Amino acid sequence: MKGRTLHPLLQRLAALVILGVALGMAGSSLVYPLIDAIAARDAALVRLSRYQGMLQRSPGEIASQNPEDLAAHRLDEPDAQLALQSSVDRLARGAGIAVQSTQPLAAEHLGGIGRGAWMEVTFASDLQGLVAFMESLDTQRPLLLVRRLEVDHGDGARPDLFMRAKVQIGQAWRPTGGAT
Repeated sequence: MKGRTLHPLLQRLAALVILGVALGMAGSSLVYPLIDAIAARDAALVRLSRYQGMLQRSPGEIASQNPEDLAAHRLDEPDAQLALQSSVDRLARGAGIAVQSTQPLAAEHLGGIGRGAWMEVTFASDLQGLVAFMESLDTQRPLLLVRRLEVDHGDGARPDLFMRAKVQIGQAWRPTGGAT
């Protein structure tokens, strides 16, 4: 039996549909990354203007605006350490990072703010995950403090894509019922 061909008009219509789909896919592969880049640029400009505004103020002004941004109220040091670990775990999950190890560090006195609970977090991630994690630390309230950040190549099959990171993170806290 001999194969049947489409009418020449239908062949042209099918070719135009296929061409339209191919052009649409090519266009969307160019447009979506551009839209993401524009959104990232806009977010960076907003953060930059916020930081520039903060730098123009005196430290006393910044602290007097909202003291709850600086320190949490906790019962005692173990409660503060548990709250810090919970916050860091939540932020890491939000950034798509699996924490490999956490280690509590010695607490310290932070002057007029109160006391500090510290921990060291180790994880493997790609650059995008690390950036997302650091940005989420920046927006956490009460503020999380980063004392040390170490980034090294990973040891997986693609060490250029994955890296090991070790971060020392802390949070100021005040005992419930008043300042120290």
